[in-house]
Amino acid sequence: MSVKKFSEILKKIHENKISGTLTLIFPKWNRYIYVSDGEISYLKSEHPEERLGHILVKQNLLSENELEEALKKSKESGHVLGEYLVNTGKITVQELQQSLKNLFLMIIEACFLEEMKDINFVEKDIRIDKNLFIEVKTGNLVLETFRKIDHKDFEDFFNEHKNDKPKLSEKIIFDYKNLNLNPLEGFILSRVDGKLTLEEIKKIAFTDEKTFYKTIFALNFLGLLDFGNNDEENYKNKPQTTEKTAQKEIKKEQKQTKESEYSEKNEDFIKEVQKLYINLPTINYYELLSVDYYFEKDELKDNFHKLVKKYHPDSHSNLKEIRHQLQSIIATITKAYRTLRSDYERAEYNKRMHIKPPEEKPKKQEEKKKEEATKQVKQTDPKEELKKQIENFVKAGFYYDAVQLLESACKQYKDDIYFFKSLGNIYYRTPTKLKQAIHYLEKAHKMDRKDTDILQNLAGAYKKVGLYKEAYTYYKKLLSLDPDNPDAKEFLGEVENKGSIFSKFKNLFSKD
Repeated sequence: MSVKKFSEILKKIHENKISGTLTLIFPKWNRYIYVSDGEISYLKSEHPEERLGHILVKQNLLSENELEEALKKSKESGHVLGEYLVNTGKITVQELQQSLKNLFLMIIEACFLEEMKDINFVEKDIRIDKNLFIEVKTGNLVLETFRKIDHKDFEDFFNEHKNDKPKLSEKIIFDYKNLNLNPLEGFILSRVDGKLTLEEIKKIAFTDEKTFYKTIFALNFLGLLDFGNNDEENYKNKPQTTEKTAQKEIKKEQKQTKESEYSEKNEDFIKEVQKLYINLPTINYYELLSVDYYFEKDELKDNFHKLVKKYHPDSHSNLKEIRHQLQSIIATITKAYRTLRSDYERAEYNKRMHIKPPEEKPKKQEEKKKEEATKQVKQTDPKEELKKQIENFVKAGFYYDAVQLLESACKQYKDDIYFFKSLGNIYYRTPTKLKQAIHYLEKAHKMDRKDTDILQNLAGAYKKVGLYKEAYTYYKKLLSLDPDNPDAKEFLGEVENKGSIFSKFKNLFSKD
């Protein structure tokens, strides 16, 4: 059940007060839960009906036109939608937080309705104004959510444990003293003492079955209930057995005890495996294979083989109780290795998990010291820093971010050819943005009429949009500066020598 896995990871994040992004990967749409110091703070979903803007429109806090305008302007300003709407006074912080709570409800419902493919967690800071974070603590947010949900799993869970005698969990992660419990939740916790079965508690709870089932499920989700075996009570309630049967049971128990006695080394390994298995969904592939973002492929391969040798189930055939965990670990290690060794799959993984590798490959300590000393001497030039940031975005493949910075820079630095040329070149590589490419490349050409790179892309852009006269003009200029340019020679050759459609415009072209 997806919800069970989600619960375990959420409890671990909360317990360790981690900050980062929890990604719930579904077959069609991913959901994202941003956590700050172990508390759910912000949410996002790729599902069209679960997007924040759609929820705000549904709540009549925005019109469709207002949403469309806000989406456009929030992208231009570099802010998330919620942050932009609050900053511009379109909605209040309270309205945003209520919408995020509703989104969490939708995400929990999705966990019941759809089977998750995977859950991943990336530990990193959240770049959202903390004033916009959900104020409700995670434990209370979970309780509020489950009070509004009905699902068959709740009854199934009860039937599975109805004869168990739950106790309060010894390891309290979501402290019930800090939870805003309703009377029913408080009553149930007061009766959970290891003496009453769930069935017996239900009879004295004075509530309908559905409400009781969902309450038990929610309290278990938060890790408040411990469904132990209650061995002592179960032993008392066992039917009387004959001496012969008792001897068989004793021999059976002795055999099981003997088989479960492992060396201290094996016990340590079992603990290590169990810990890794629990942490597996929250470890990204780089951490799992112990490589940095600029690893050598030989290093990746060596680390992979070491891990396989260490954790393969066949190497630990006597540890049957952790065979399933070992199989899961090996499957994840193999998937991580295949992803990271492929440049394409690694890039897709980085995008999916919001991983942005450092701007440069980590340098040796001496080089770092030398670089830091040089930086201290030089004064920072904002424009040069901006250029560097744009170049890093382009190298990393984050063209949307680069375009946002370039468009802003073109307005601010109107006489700097770098920004116009760079933006024009990016748009030139995008088939739907050729007109924009021409606009910025024309401006760059006016600043430097002998730049062959600008001329080549400008001529190519005109050719692609079917403006052959303009293409001819710029290819001729390019050929005069670069006589061996193959693109210019090919295009002009077609016009001058072949009876193609270009020859119809030859007289027009020659005027320039």
